[in-house]
Amino acid sequence: IQMMTKNLPVTSFFPLVTSLLSPSTSLQARSLISLYIVHCASNAPELALLSINAYQKDLSDPNPLVRAGAITTLSSMQLSDIRELVGMAIQKGARDSSWYVRRATADAVRALYRADPTRDNLTVLRPTLKVLLDGATPLTVGAAFSAWEELCPTEWDLVHQNYRRVCKMLMDVDEWGQTTLLRVLARYGRTFFLDPTTTSGHVDPDVELALKHSEALLQHLNPAVVLGVIKLHYYLGPPTQQHKVVRPLLRLLQGEPEIAAIALENCALLAEQRPVRVQRSVPLSIRCLC
Repeated sequence: IQMMTKNLPVTSFFPLVTSLLSPSTSLQARSLISLYIVHCASNAPELALLSINAYQKDLSDPNPLVRAGAITTLSSMQLSDIRELVGMAIQKGARDSSWYVRRATADAVRALYRADPTRDNLTVLRPTLKVLLDGATPLTVGAAFSAWEELCPTEWDLVHQNYRRVCKMLMDVDEWGQTTLLRVLARYGRTFFLDPTTTSGHVDPDVELALKHSEALLQHLNPAVVLGVIKLHYYLGPPTQQHKVVRPLLRLLQGEPEIAAIALENCALLAEQRPVRVQRSVPLSIRCLC
């Protein structure tokens, strides 16, 4: 690994390294071996093929960490000779009983599309992506929708049937998964729901579902999540409810300079677009200071 980081030739060690792959190899050693193989695959594809059988066996290993590592490594090699094998691996991984393997599969789908961002490749990967989205759980939904954003961010038919389920699981998702879902929900709402400023206070039940299950996240410790909720409520919430996002937004002004700068831009936008609603929500002391 030290030689790799120094950009020194290491392909001569390939037979020795691949021989270390066995059922008794520790997870830490497997990770280092996988890094080595992926590093050498582009320069010595014929040598990389020597390790394929070992990783193919790992796809059926009882340990989900081993299965996930095999999927990640195979998808990172980017070898045309094993494309069919990798396709079968991600199809199997998308239906795996372990959330860890399914999340690794979602990341693998993204890696495979980045290597070949063509329409034909999208057609091949789309069924696997659909399985990941339809079967997403709080621990995998963030990775699944990140893959959807990269592969086909305008194919809303993959999102329609999952919209309400995603709204309801929002509170149980990890924080970076929440930022992804909030971004997708905001885009979904702006695409399919009426502008809340033109509906005379009427809120679509599906919009209300997203607003209701995201409101508690305004108190989240992660500024990215808070800003995602604010964006969602700004674009989908009725003007009468805009006051809910003001105090959480002001709280971000006390954070790091980079975060405060973004929060200040959002404050300026709210003050410009909806000055009356914002002014009523800001404490008198803050208004006097401004």
